Amino acid sequence: MIAMREKQYKYEITKQKLIELAAALPKGAPLPNRNKLALQCGVARITLERAISELIGEGILASYDGRGTYATGLTKPSASGDRPGAAQLDEHLWGMLVYSVTKGYTPDILRGVEDFARQHGVNVIVCNTDNDPQREVEYLKMLYQRNVSGIVVIPSTHSAPSWEAFEAIRQKGISVVACSRQVPGYNFPGAFQNFFQSGFYATQHLLEMGCRKIAYLATSQYCTIEDKLQGYLAALDQHNAQHPDDPALQVPGLRRITGDIAELFRHFLEENPDIDGLFVFNDRLGMTLYQVCRQMGLAPGKDIRVVSGENSGFCQAFGVPLSSVDIPVYRMGALAAEQLLALRAGAPEEEQQHIVLSAELHARASSLGTG
Repeated sequence: MIAMREKQYKYEITKQKLIELAAALPKGAPLPNRNKLALQCGVARITLERAISELIGEGILASYDGRGTYATGLTKPSASGDRPGAAQLDEHLWGMLVYSVTKGYTPDILRGVEDFARQHGVNVIVCNTDNDPQREVEYLKMLYQRNVSGIVVIPSTHSAPSWEAFEAIRQKGISVVACSRQVPGYNFPGAFQNFFQSGFYATQHLLEMGCRKIAYLATSQYCTIEDKLQGYLAALDQHNAQHPDDPALQVPGLRRITGDIAELFRHFLEENPDIDGLFVFNDRLGMTLYQVCRQMGLAPGKDIRVVSGENSGFCQAFGVPLSSVDIPVYRMGALAAEQLLALRAGAPEEEQQHIVLSAELHARASSLGTG
């Protein structure tokens, strides 16, 4: 069944490529021979022949025995600038790819997108990739086949083999907007978080609270974590504290956490007893850190000050309310949806902005020492 869907998908891409090739040619102009076309489309001859046969039946191509295949002139782009294939898309249906429907900022982003879409008569198919690059590609193929007119994507944090899928999406005329972070290898318009600013504000706040040995705790290495790291280092550098070029002043932190996170935190705190401030990547790590501190007899906000790089609804429910750096993520989702609507209305993609939303610090007991 999977093999059949894959063949169908390649056939549809081939058909779309032929439509665009014919659209670029004058009426009556010949297409390259079958061998060259098969090589150009990257498919077997049998797939190519099926696509050509259907396009001949639709009047887009014409074929004369022994004289090749010709463009009929019926597929030139319209004056409105629509790309070939755009007319078959459902303007009342969008897709949204998210790396998780429950983690981090995603629920609020999703709500922002859906609320905006609903106000404009658009339904949204939500696809949860579980941060799996291959699932991301499979969902892109499904949205392609459903003829959605646009996609908002919060990509997987791992590199995905998605070039072919995104290329097919764009060739079909489906508009794509990124949200929260950019799709690796692309420059889609969208609304993004300023992760550098998050790291800078969190660390600056800890320094202002009197901390002088501040560590940064994060999970596996990817661009978001690196951006927050650079903000953390910039704040330290600006305050002449723990200068990253001076090994004697460095607090290494944990930035490639795998395995038992609680055990790693415990060892880290035991080996670095002079740490007085911690910037944790998100609230999940903050919750684990709280548990470890409690077991070690450390009080967040008193023995050690903590700021999280997230601001979920759990922050104020912690025993000691957790300080955090926030992004107006609901607005970010709504802005991404607004850009997608503009693209569908004919706005050139290159004129759409990369909107970067500023961070905001929420200081609570975990860093203020009032817990």
